[in-house]
Amino acid sequence: MRLILLATLLFISLSTLAKNTVPVPAATSIKIAIFDDFVPYSFVGKNGKAQGFLVDYWRLWAEKVNRNIEFVPMSLAQSTKALQQQQVTCLLDY
Repeated sequence: MRLILLATLLFISLSTLAKNTVPVPAATSIKIAIFDDFVPYSFVGKNGKAQGFLVDYWRLWAEKVNRNIEFVPMSLAQSTKALQQQQVTCLLDY
């Protein structure tokens, strides 16, 4: 009985998530808002490029699935606003 309940809840959760997800065309670059000062997870290095553990994971993912990604460094407040205004595709999370 628990297994049936768990499977039902999982199905409902996934179907709700799928309905609320905005599809991104494969040719489009995914813009990821990163926190610009969240060392060692995400930050802007001396060379002006995004760095950190989470940035490395996203780059590895993009390489594996053959997708273009762009990191957009900003503060938490800016990233939330940028997501609401659809200036970025998603927020880097930890």
